[in-house]
Amino acid sequence: MAGLLDEAHNLNDVLLDFRTAFHGSVFEKYHVVPVQVATLEAFYYVDVGNTADFFGDLSEFLIDPGSADLLKRDRDAFIEQFGECINEDLRNAGTMSLPCAIVDLSKDFLEESSEFFEEISKKAEAGGCDDWVESFWELEVRLVELALSHSNDYRAKIFHRSGMDVVQESDAALATDMFDFCRNWQQLTTRKVFHKIWRVMMVHFIDFDMVGENGERFPLRMRMLDLIEEEAFDEWGWFAEVRDRETNILIARADGSSQCQETRLDIVAANTVNQRYKPHGDVCTLTRTSGRFRHFHHYNHEQPDGYDLEEWDEDFYESDDRQTQVLSRIPPEEKELILEEIGRLRKNSFCRSHDHYISYSSELEFERLIPVAARLSSLHFLEVFSGRPCDHFDAVVRRFELCTSTLEESQQRDRERSRENINRFRHLLKGTCWEQLPEDLIMRILGLVVPTQRHRVG
Repeated sequence: MAGLLDEAHNLNDVLLDFRTAFHGSVFEKYHVVPVQVATLEAFYYVDVGNTADFFGDLSEFLIDPGSADLLKRDRDAFIEQFGECINEDLRNAGTMSLPCAIVDLSKDFLEESSEFFEEISKKAEAGGCDDWVESFWELEVRLVELALSHSNDYRAKIFHRSGMDVVQESDAALATDMFDFCRNWQQLTTRKVFHKIWRVMMVHFIDFDMVGENGERFPLRMRMLDLIEEEAFDEWGWFAEVRDRETNILIARADGSSQCQETRLDIVAANTVNQRYKPHGDVCTLTRTSGRFRHFHHYNHEQPDGYDLEEWDEDFYESDDRQTQVLSRIPPEEKELILEEIGRLRKNSFCRSHDHYISYSSELEFERLIPVAARLSSLHFLEVFSGRPCDHFDAVVRRFELCTSTLEESQQRDRERSRENINRFRHLLKGTCWEQLPEDLIMRILGLVVPTQRHRVG
């Protein structure tokens, strides 16, 4: 299982160093420069023996009359009764330290937010089933948020981060921001959906630069929501908003709520895109959709992955300088090249499954590259999602043509970079008292302004 740099101790451990990993990769070919990827399993099920939904069980138990008062009065008695309820001995400090810590946070929460808890308890008691469910959910969300903010152990279970910290965010601040984005996901769609969908959401914050033909970089952050594989949500796509990383202007949205295996992209700041990104002209923009892959029942040597691209005439835009650009009217030689290019783009665009597709709102090259950047979420796919394509470190490396490094090689780059930064610091402050500062102090100062590098380890 892949982890983070903190988990790498052997100098021969293989990792992705963001400074070198993407040279010659699929992302570079599509003009995407990865900067940072962060992933949050927003409602991660804390496994405690026989219960896979610790927060849900705890919230339900707290709402029962008398349970909250028992916790405030006698913590140990509460843990014993709650443990009996979920068939676990929570008094075993060795394996149950995190659940007990969450119970302690819940006790603090009841004391500090007594009015909130009293309000939702009354709503749960007085209302019907819907009111009880809503109260239960409100409490569970607050408890998860509390644990995320105050428990390093819990955050380490559900939060993963790789790359360069270009905006100087702490883990706690970034994870909280990601949780809030998930909690307020409804703003990404006009559809009203039952709360259960929260339980199957993964949050990805992807910092990347889009490099134009003139070499200028457009710094962007994608806030993305993906759904864990679950049969009830098979028809859903993915959700995202893309903002200018410097000005926070909203550039584009992705809405996967159509329940038709479709994700709809929408460019909301086309003028900004035209000003900040100069297209290369090497990305096909002829189609309104990405197309979808259909699975063959029999192996086909021409399609070794077992999938074939499906496109439709009506998906092609009309062109002013030639006949209506429909697939059936394109000369065979040109058609083959176009379909090959479209298929390659579709293969490298993020979709929840092979038979899902993306709808575009414009003919902008920039828009076609957003789903390619969304593919960076693959870096943090976990073993629990083994049914997904690209869910393991080695598969991701091969699939996106990434360059790996050893921990020793990466540490050597760190040392070289530190030496360069120290020399640059002393050169800029030459002739002042700052030039004579010891190296360790200079490194502390630089640590406040130089982005932190984190690696993805295989």
